Amino acid sequence: ADHKLHLATGIANAMAYLHGMNPPIIHRDLKPQNAFLGPEGIKLGDFGLAKVTGPTSRNDLADDDMTLDYSAGVTQEGQILGTPAYMSPEQAEGKPVDGRTDIFSLGVILYELATGVRPFKGDTPISTITSVLREDPPPPNELKPGLPRYLGRIISRCLEKSPDRRYQTSLDLRND
Repeated sequence: ADHKLHLATGIANAMAYLHGMNPPIIHRDLKPQNAFLGPEGIKLGDFGLAKVTGPTSRNDLADDDMTLDYSAGVTQEGQILGTPAYMSPEQAEGKPVDGRTDIFSLGVILYELATGVRPFKGDTPISTITSVLREDPPPPNELKPGLPRYLGRIISRCLEKSPDRRYQTSLDLRND
């Protein structure tokens, strides 16, 4: 449990660093495969979908990533980029995103760490996105009754569908 908490805190610290930059960087593809444990702590990688102020570039997407362009010629808003199981609802709908989208993704990672299962599932990328948009996963404490209540509360707050109901900054999340 301490190791999992260390990993989660490390990812939140890395997010706080990115979100605190000028201009802020929103990762937009936070998932376990993009978090690395090194001698100096957690490092985030794969910034191909990261969003900074101004135009963004993207690298080739991995096999489990998806690109759906709702509108020809739109390069940011209106485009879905990322890994469906870890996308925030606003990202899955192609809406504008800010740091709270990464907080949602970290909530998915925390849910997996705490329970051993993904909170949002589907047989296809589209059905997974539908799960993100419409379903509420079982509370983590229901799946793992021995889980500390505060951790279940933190995870559930990260997974709120509305960005306004999530943690507003990764520092607030890390501090909790």
